Amino acid sequence: MVFAPTDNGHRTDGVADYSMENAPMELKNLTFESHLNIQTEEERYWGGDVVKGQVVYFNKEPAELNNFALELKCKLRVKWRDNLLSPNRHDHQRHDVNRVLFLNSVDFTAQKTTLEAGYHVFPFSFALDPTVTGSMEFKYHILDWGGSVTWQLKAKAERPGLHFNLLKKRSIQVIGAPLPTTSNITSQLRNQKDSQSVPVFASVNIDTVQIFNNKLNVAIRIENLSDSELSGYKVKLKREVILKDTIVGTAFQHVWTMPLHDVASFISKESIQPGEKVWNTVALEVPLDEPPNYESTAMDVHHFVHFRVLKPLLTTDLRLRVDVNLTPIPKPSRVETPV
Repeated sequence: MVFAPTDNGHRTDGVADYSMENAPMELKNLTFESHLNIQTEEERYWGGDVVKGQVVYFNKEPAELNNFALELKCKLRVKWRDNLLSPNRHDHQRHDVNRVLFLNSVDFTAQKTTLEAGYHVFPFSFALDPTVTGSMEFKYHILDWGGSVTWQLKAKAERPGLHFNLLKKRSIQVIGAPLPTTSNITSQLRNQKDSQSVPVFASVNIDTVQIFNNKLNVAIRIENLSDSELSGYKVKLKREVILKDTIVGTAFQHVWTMPLHDVASFISKESIQPGEKVWNTVALEVPLDEPPNYESTAMDVHHFVHFRVLKPLLTTDLRLRVDVNLTPIPKPSRVETPV
């Protein structure tokens, strides 16, 4: 619910006060005596941005405040359990890690402790460091397991006497900084065979993996060296999330790797005849909300290209993995519209 201020207010120490007569109809029709709302200028922020907005406090009667503050917090959490299949419940080990990565707050009672009837606008701004960790969330099916990095604004007004305290929360999305890397291009060349006793049946090469405009371009070469046709090939971008819980005072870690997630895929069912060579560049569409690579003491996020040549039935497919450093989506440039 967004309440746009009118022009009939006055400011005191940065706070804009508006009378009941000038309050929006949505506020006048509220059945409760007080209301809190948090508004931000943007829905998405990048590292180095300034989170700007305002907290709207509405009260039908004059109000006294013991404390009124707003905080911006970034929290990392990982959660899972080990040995659930064990019949002994004592073997079911619970892992729950909570860490605060960013915390800043502003005290509005330093500006104002008495509010007349009406609604009051408290502006705020928080500067984000260019190297902040971005928002991300990974869940394991219906179980409350997984890892997340969340950014949340929380406004709390503590009132004296028997009045209920007011609390309002608002989540925001933050795009973090990329992992340090020398290049976004990963090149790898492999020639695989099933085992030492089985002759090479195909030459598989992944020449380059390039990320450009939210597309992952994979340049591949396949040569069928066998006497039978190959059934096709698959190219997938996969995400791997590793959760970690370090035992206090030691270097030992409990680790759980979540099931792999398919981010994007391409399937070719065109057969490759004996002696045939195939060159192709596969473009995989990367969703804008796909989290980038991330590494910390509690959670790692990796991406890789999984390439698979489909052999005839009753034989083993040929598989190849190439790690990819997936970076955050870039901040769009603002285009000024001529007047």
